[in-house]
Amino acid sequence: AISIILNWFKTRYYPKKSETIDINDYNTNTDEGMKAYIDDLRTWCNERHEIIRLFAEIIEHLNW
Repeated sequence: AISIILNWFKTRYYPKKSETIDINDYNTNTDEGMKAYIDDLRTWCNERHEIIRLFAEIIEHLNW
């Protein structure tokens, strides 16, 4: 779980945290543009949720 969490931060979060999902970057006047926006937002939220879930499962086993 720790490897997955660290890898996500290394490859997904930190390199791209300045690349926010902005609705203005999508053509929301079309169904395809709106679908792309919603899909990208859903993917990002699902990834974050999975990382938080993993961390919640292991936190009691970590020694600081």
